[in-house]
Amino acid sequence: MEERERIIKKYSSRRLYDTFDSEYIAFKELQNLIAKGIPLKIVDAKTNEDLTRSVIVSLVLENTDLVSQFSNDFLMKIICLYKYNEEQREMFGSYIQKSLDAFIDANTKFLNPLSSDAMDYLSDLTKEHQKLTEKFVSELLKFSK
Repeated sequence: MEERERIIKKYSSRRLYDTFDSEYIAFKELQNLIAKGIPLKIVDAKTNEDLTRSVIVSLVLENTDLVSQFSNDFLMKIICLYKYNEEQREMFGSYIQKSLDAFIDANTKFLNPLSSDAMDYLSDLTKEHQKLTEKFVSELLKFSK
C-alpha cells in the first residue's frame, strides 16, 4: 500500500511542522523521511506555496558529508552545464537520474537477502547501464554536428 503524501509546513522561523504526525520536526528528521522514501510536500505555512524543491536543495547543500563526496572538479563541471542549451542539460539530468536510480536499485537488491542471484543481477545491470550510456553518447553526438 502506497503512503499518502505528507504535508510539511515550513514557518518563517525555519521550523517544520509534520501534519501527518502533528509535531514539529528538525531538518535531520526531514532528511530521514526523504531517505526512507516517504512521499512528502513542503509548503509555506502562511501562503501554502510549494517549497519542496528549495528545501531539498538546502538539505543537500547543508549536508557537507554528502557534498564532500564530489570533487571540486565535478562540482565545477556541473556549473559548466550552464553553457549548454536546455535540451542538453535535460538530457544530462535524465542520464544522472537514471544512473542514480540504477545505483539505488542495485544496492537494494544486493542488500536484500531474498533477492535473486546477485551475479545475474549485476550482469543485467551492466548491460542496462551500457545501453543507457550508448544512448546518452548517441544523443550527445547529435549536438556536435
